[in-house]
Amino acid sequence: PELPAEITGQQDADGTLRTRDLSTALLHSITRERSLSLLAASGLNVVEGSFHKSVLEQAAEVFTTSAGALIAPVVEIDGVPVGDGLPGPATRQVQRLYYQHIGVEVDALDWLTV
Repeated sequence: PELPAEITGQQDADGTLRTRDLSTALLHSITRERSLSLLAASGLNVVEGSFHKSVLEQAAEVFTTSAGALIAPVVEIDGVPVGDGLPGPATRQVQRLYYQHIGVEVDALDWLTV
């Protein structure tokens, strides 16, 4: 099955952040672009490419970006918890970096999960 288009990134157990490239019907958004550039600038290994849903199911964590939710952790896929079922450190890192970039209080948006 194809991945949902709104999934932006997932982090492997080895710490690599993977995101689908734009040729896979992923929306090219300002939120996605800025989030990935902030993560890369912070030293996180970000890899764009194509991958199957099964890769997401093995991810340590998954998050999505959008204009409405900004950066939101995905805590389960098809009823199965992602990682430990809680927002992970890379998701929290990109939230913190992005919210600081746009001047939003980080704790004010802690309720966002998908």
